[in-house]
Amino acid sequence: MLPQGGITGYDTNTLTGGLGARYLGIGANSKWKLDVVTVSMRAVATNTGEVLASVVVRLRDGGSTTGASC
Repeated sequence: MLPQGGITGYDTNTLTGGLGARYLGIGANSKWKLDVVTVSMRAVATNTGEVLASVVVRLRDGGSTTGASC
């Protein structure tokens, strides 16, 4: 058996949100950085070349920061 695979995708995005309504630029705000990694793996039989198993996994990781603006 021969394992094959690797990272097939990586995306990053910054999301924003807040607490309550912002009026004249005053209020609390938050930012999240969301990272998504896609990994593909498969097991191949070395004598026949047949794909024995295959899996794709998407991993999400998000961190946040909170701040206030005046």
